[in-house]
Amino acid sequence: MENDCWIKSSNARNELKELFSEIDREISASYEESSRTPELSLDGNIGLLFKERSKRYLERFNDERVAKGLCRIRISLNQITHSEKKHGADIGLIAEISIPGEIEIKKGVLVQSKKLSLKNGKFNQDCTYDELFRNGSLEPQWKRMLNITCSSVYFFYNPDRMRIGKNIRNLRTRVVSAQNIEGKANAKITSFSAKQSYEEGKMFSEWMVDNFICCIVGDTNKNTINTAKGENPEFPVYRTLHFVMETEGIDPSNIR
Repeated sequence: MENDCWIKSSNARNELKELFSEIDREISASYEESSRTPELSLDGNIGLLFKERSKRYLERFNDERVAKGLCRIRISLNQITHSEKKHGADIGLIAEISIPGEIEIKKGVLVQSKKLSLKNGKFNQDCTYDELFRNGSLEPQWKRMLNITCSSVYFFYNPDRMRIGKNIRNLRTRVVSAQNIEGKANAKITSFSAKQSYEEGKMFSEWMVDNFICCIVGDTNKNTINTAKGENPEFPVYRTLHFVMETEGIDPSNIR
C-alpha cells in the first residue's frame, strides 16, 4: 500500500502516522479512564486533538518534503457539527487534496463509531461492542451506510492497551470496513469482541495515512461527498471532519 501512496517519503508518512497515533493514544487512554464517555465525544476529540497536536508533526513532515525538493504542504481540518438523526452516520470524513504535479482529489468516507462495553466492570479481550448488531426497527446501520457508498467503516474505540492472548498489546481504536460487519451479520454472527477487533481491524493511525490520506479508501462520487458534508437530508451525519491538504500560500478557509 505504501508504494502506491502519493507521499513517497516514508519518513514523511511516518510523521503523519505518529500524529494520528498520538491522537489515538489520548482518546484511548481517556476512554479507559472514563468508560461512560459517549462515542460522539470520542469522535469530537479527533478534531480537537488534531488542532492541538499537529504543528510539530507537520513541520517535520514538510522538512522531509523540502529535503526531497518538494513544496511545503498545509494540512488543515474543518470540524463541523450537525444535528444527526438516528438513521445517519456519526462521522462524514472528507479528504480534499490539491498538490499540483502530485495529486488532485476530493473524496468522502462514512463512519459509524462504537465503543467497547465493560464485562463485569472490567475490560478484557472477550468484551464486545454491545450496540453493534442492535438495530431495533431500523435497517441495519452497515446497510444504510453501504447503500450510500462502499467507502464506509466503523471506528471501534478501545482502551489503550489490553491483554490479547498471552501478551499485552496496543489495542486502541481499530478501523473495520462496513462490508466486514455486514458479512458477519449475514452469517448470523451477533457479537464482535475486542480480540476480533485487534485481529481484523487496522490501527486508526495506519488506516488514516495508508488507506485514507494515501487514497486507497474513499469515494469521489459527489453524492457521497455531499452526504459526508452533512448536506443529504435523507442521510444526515452528526459530525464532518474535512481535511484539506494544499500547497502553502492557499487560503485554508477556502474550502469548496
